[in-house]
Amino acid sequence: NGNIEKVYRNIRKINELKKKYKKKHPLLRWQFILMNHNQHEAAAAKKAPIIYLSKSGELDAETASYLKSVKGKVKKAYVIGGTGVISDNMLKKAGDALGLSGTAVERVFGANRYSTCVEINKRFAGNLTGKSLCIATGKNFPDALAGGVLAAMNKAPLFLADTVLSAEQTNYLKVKKASKFFVFGGTSAVPNSLVYSIGAASK
Repeated sequence: NGNIEKVYRNIRKINELKKKYKKKHPLLRWQFILMNHNQHEAAAAKKAPIIYLSKSGELDAETASYLKSVKGKVKKAYVIGGTGVISDNMLKKAGDALGLSGTAVERVFGANRYSTCVEINKRFAGNLTGKSLCIATGKNFPDALAGGVLAAMNKAPLFLADTVLSAEQTNYLKVKKASKFFVFGGTSAVPNSLVYSIGAASK
C-alpha cells in the first residue's frame, strides 16, 4: 500500500536476522544518493543507488556506519526534495558522514513532488537523453519505483502525473518533445485524458 515506514521496518528486520544467524545474504546495497521516497529517476540517471533518510532527527546507526565506510570515495551527493521532506540538519549530518559539504551536497527540489520531478528531469537532462517519457501517478510511489527500471533502460525521464498538468509541467514537456510514452498503471492511476494532454503538450 505504498507504506515507506513498512519498508524501513522490513529492512531493519532483515538486517537483525542476518546478524543473528551470521549470514551475508540477502545483500542490501545502498549508497550515495540521498532521497525521500517520492522520486527515483535521479539515481537511475547517475547510475547510483539510493539512501533513504528520515526528515529529521539522527541518522540510522547502520546508515551512518555505511556512509562513513565510503567516506572519501564519494565525490557528490544529491538530496531529492525540499526541507519539508529532508531537513537541512539531516542533509548536513549525511554530508558530514560522507565527508562532503558545500556544493558537493546538492539539493534538487520544487514546490511539491510534481515540481520536484520536473526539476530532477531538468537537472539531469544530460543523462536523460532518450526520446521516451515514462509516466506514473504521483499519488503513490510503487508504480514509479517499479517503472524506474524501464525508464533507466531507455534513458527516459520519469514524469509524475496528477489529474491535470501544471504550467511548469507543460513547459517542460514542450522542451522535452518526447515521441514515445510509457504509462505505468491503469486509468484509475493515470487517466487517459491526462495521457492525451501530455501527448499534446509534447508536440
